Amino acid sequence: MIYQLDIPIYNANVLLLVEPTKEEFDELLSNEVNRSKLTDEELHSIFKEMDSEYQGFTSRLSKGGYIVLLKDKSKPVYYIRGLFHLAHNILLDRGVTLDNDGEAYAYLIGWLADQYYNVVLQGS
Repeated sequence: MIYQLDIPIYNANVLLLVEPTKEEFDELLSNEVNRSKLTDEELHSIFKEMDSEYQGFTSRLSKGGYIVLLKDKSKPVYYIRGLFHLAHNILLDRGVTLDNDGEAYAYLIGWLADQYYNVVLQGS
């Protein structure tokens, strides 16, 4: 499943690949607008990661936005880790650092987890 998630408070967007098949990814790339968001190097990295033993990855896209690949949608240890890395990248890109109370991180990770639950876990 492939989702595009907008994060209004940080004016960010995420391409969320959850247990994607190569067919789903090919379909996504058949749209020129979607294809133009990824460099050839990023495409190569995504396909390489889809075939690796790793459970996923999170990365910034060089043309803007972020990508999260999750190979197992139901294990919190994998999706919470991916969402943490996503939140960390978004906040770093906006100059927000982890302070003593971590409220910006806590808020964004909570919001992302809520979106993930509603869109991915409940929507499937």
